[in-house]
Amino acid sequence: MRWGVGLLVTAAALWLSFRRVDLQGLFHSFSRVNWPWVAVAVISQFVVIYFGGWRWQFLLNPKEKLSLTRIFRLNILAQYANIIAPARLGEAVRAVLVAKNDKIHPGYAFGTVVLERILDLFILFLLGILFPLVVFVEHQSARIGSAVLFSLLTMLFLFLVAKRPDVFWRFSRKLSFFVPLKYRGHFHEFVESGLESFQPFGRWLQAGLLLGFSFALFLGQALGAFFMFFAFDLKLSFSAALVVLMMIKVGSLPPSAPGKVGVYEYAVIIALGLFAVERDAALSYALTLHVFSFLPRIFLGQYFIIKK
Repeated sequence: MRWGVGLLVTAAALWLSFRRVDLQGLFHSFSRVNWPWVAVAVISQFVVIYFGGWRWQFLLNPKEKLSLTRIFRLNILAQYANIIAPARLGEAVRAVLVAKNDKIHPGYAFGTVVLERILDLFILFLLGILFPLVVFVEHQSARIGSAVLFSLLTMLFLFLVAKRPDVFWRFSRKLSFFVPLKYRGHFHEFVESGLESFQPFGRWLQAGLLLGFSFALFLGQALGAFFMFFAFDLKLSFSAALVVLMMIKVGSLPPSAPGKVGVYEYAVIIALGLFAVERDAALSYALTLHVFSFLPRIFLGQYFIIKK
């Protein structure tokens, strides 16, 4: 069922991306690409992946000290799996690898991965979902109130998990009714270890550090899209690169074919359309950004697999 929905989404996105496209204008846009800036965009992405690994390193530190180089390798393998396989299996892949090879309990490893995704969604919501509120909500107090309310609710949830894991533990005990009897012991151990990974949010300084770094990481991820503007001579600001990144992340949420073919392009076209970029130029930019965001990760991920 998921595969069928994914293929339908991909087919629709491809049709929407390529309809009313002037092929001559598309090729003309490609012919004017400044390739050194493409190289800068690719390099910036890998630099962000490397230093962005600090957040996971920080979360794993209570159990095992991993180097940034080791975490970079795991993150690339996870992204490789996300690109070539459906259902975003990469997150499970890196949790399994770190649990298997680095003596970290699987529940704790998965807990840190879940926590990272919560932080990413939190930042995405603040920058993306609240963006329309800034544009369409008439009263400034309503805008601020919506942002503050969501932020407080998210922080409260993370704080409760960190400070009162027993509440969530009791809830998981009820859920274990649906787990076969012979696996319940493993399930309870898995949940208990996973809840332990949320402990940094029981300390305000560490929580603030994680949130601040997550925000900085999101900004760093937008650098690739920003540098690619120069490759296509698009006179757009860094805020436009943030919008491109937000649309790509939102577009990656529904199921689609591996590699987000079509969905990625249409998300970028929508984002650039907000800044009056012509469709032919937007599609050529989207295709280049997609290819040079994914292919280097595929090659490097394959290299790490062969080297291992």
